[in-house]
Amino acid sequence: MLHLTKVDQASFERMFEAYCRGVILYGPYYWEHVFNYLKGSLEDKDHILFTKYEEIIEEQRLQVKRLPEFLQLSIRQGGRREWIGGELV
Repeated sequence: MLHLTKVDQASFERMFEAYCRGVILYGPYYWEHVFNYLKGSLEDKDHILFTKYEEIIEEQRLQVKRLPEFLQLSIRQGGRREWIGGELV
Protein backbone atom coordinates (compact mmCIF):
# COMPACT_ATOMS: atom_id res chain seq x y z
CA MET A 1 0.00 0.00 0.00
CA LEU A 2 1.21 3.53 -0.76
CA HIS A 3 1.29 5.92 2.16
CA LEU A 4 0.22 9.52 1.74
CA THR A 5 3.73 10.84 2.38
CA LYS A 6 5.08 8.63 -0.40
CA VAL A 7 2.29 9.65 -2.77
CA ASP A 8 3.07 13.33 -2.25
CA GLN A 9 6.64 12.67 -3.39
CA ALA A 10 5.86 10.15 -6.13
CA SER A 11 5.66 11.10 -9.74
CA PHE A 12 2.51 10.45 -11.72
CA GLU A 13 4.26 7.62 -13.53
CA ARG A 14 5.13 5.83 -10.28
CA MET A 15 1.59 6.20 -9.00
CA PHE A 16 0.18 4.91 -12.29
CA GLU A 17 2.51 1.90 -12.25
CA ALA A 18 1.59 1.14 -8.63
CA TYR A 19 -2.11 1.41 -9.47
CA CYS A 20 -1.68 -1.05 -12.35
CA ARG A 21 -0.03 -3.49 -9.92
CA GLY A 22 -3.03 -3.17 -7.59
CA VAL A 23 -1.31 -0.91 -5.06
CA ILE A 24 -3.94 1.69 -4.19
CA LEU A 25 -3.64 4.70 -1.86
CA TYR A 26 -6.82 3.73 -0.01
CA GLY A 27 -5.81 0.12 0.61
CA PRO A 28 -6.27 -3.22 -1.10
CA TYR A 29 -10.05 -3.41 -0.54
CA TYR A 30 -11.00 -0.05 -2.06
CA TRP A 31 -12.67 -1.37 -5.22
CA GLU A 32 -14.45 -4.13 -3.28
CA HIS A 33 -15.84 -1.40 -1.00
CA VAL A 34 -17.01 0.70 -3.98
CA PHE A 35 -18.54 -2.35 -5.70
CA ASN A 36 -20.46 -3.30 -2.55
CA TYR A 37 -22.02 0.17 -2.39
CA LEU A 38 -22.93 -0.01 -6.09
CA LYS A 39 -24.49 -3.44 -5.58
CA GLY A 40 -26.32 -2.21 -2.48
CA SER A 41 -27.67 0.83 -4.33
CA LEU A 42 -29.16 -1.45 -6.99
CA GLU A 43 -30.74 -3.73 -4.38
CA ASP A 44 -32.04 -1.00 -2.04
CA LYS A 45 -32.69 2.18 -4.03
CA ASP A 46 -34.62 3.74 -1.13
CA HIS A 47 -31.65 3.76 1.25
CA ILE A 48 -28.49 4.03 -0.89
CA LEU A 49 -27.86 6.72 -3.51
CA PHE A 50 -24.88 5.89 -5.72
CA THR A 51 -23.67 8.68 -8.02
CA LYS A 52 -20.69 8.48 -10.33
CA TYR A 53 -18.38 11.42 -11.02
CA GLU A 54 -18.99 11.07 -14.76
CA GLU A 55 -22.76 11.34 -14.24
CA ILE A 56 -22.33 14.51 -12.19
CA ILE A 57 -20.18 16.09 -14.91
CA GLU A 58 -22.38 15.01 -17.84
CA GLU A 59 -25.82 15.58 -16.27
CA GLN A 60 -25.36 18.28 -13.66
CA ARG A 61 -28.98 19.40 -13.43
CA LEU A 62 -30.32 15.86 -13.21
CA GLN A 63 -27.81 14.86 -10.54
CA VAL A 64 -28.48 17.99 -8.46
CA LYS A 65 -32.20 17.14 -8.55
CA ARG A 66 -31.59 13.49 -7.56
CA LEU A 67 -30.21 14.27 -4.10
CA PRO A 68 -33.20 16.15 -2.66
CA GLU A 69 -35.56 13.62 -4.28
CA PHE A 70 -33.62 10.80 -2.61
CA LEU A 71 -33.79 12.64 0.73
CA GLN A 72 -37.50 13.30 0.12
CA LEU A 73 -36.98 17.05 0.06
CA SER A 74 -38.67 19.35 -2.40
CA ILE A 75 -36.60 22.31 -3.59
CA ARG A 76 -38.31 25.26 -5.22
CA GLN A 77 -36.81 28.38 -6.75
CA GLY A 78 -36.46 31.18 -4.24
CA GLY A 79 -36.94 29.02 -1.19
CA ARG A 80 -36.87 25.59 0.31
CA ARG A 81 -39.67 23.18 1.03
CA GLU A 82 -39.13 19.93 2.83
CA TRP A 83 -40.91 16.78 3.90
CA ILE A 84 -41.48 16.54 7.62
CA GLY A 85 -43.43 13.59 8.95
CA GLY A 86 -44.83 12.78 5.52
CA GLU A 87 -46.03 16.35 4.86
CA LEU A 88 -44.57 19.00 2.59
CA VAL A 89 -43.97 22.18 4.60
